[in-house]
Amino acid sequence: MNVIRAVKVLLDAGLDFIIVDDWATVLHGSAHIPNELHLCCADDHLQRVKSSISAPAGRVVIHLSTGVAGVGTYDDALANSLFVRAFDSKVRTLDLPALIRSKRATGSGRDLVIAMELEALLDVADRVRGLTPSHTAR
Repeated sequence: MNVIRAVKVLLDAGLDFIIVDDWATVLHGSAHIPNELHLCCADDHLQRVKSSISAPAGRVVIHLSTGVAGVGTYDDALANSLFVRAFDSKVRTLDLPALIRSKRATGSGRDLVIAMELEALLDVADRVRGLTPSHTAR
């Protein structure tokens, strides 16, 4: 199962989830290419999500959680998320400030580098909207 297929299976099953971590960075314009799909879902959906993607994932490793480092529970992540068009579908992902907080909270060298890249993308987005770069995620 590849990432597109995994996402479609979950959407077709009517399950709610939020794409977090590395694929979320790609959805916001990061140049880093992930090989894992991290999803956050509500406690009551966790088992259904696991069952839906129980087939061998093939080239993609899928991680499931009910919370996000630096953001909080699924409900917190939901409040800090937005819909984007990706994987031939409309999917929910963390918004850029929450994603930056999450990357900084993990503290790994790789994630801190990605957080700096995401902050630059946030600055560009702010400038395009005519705003002073906010750095609200720091």
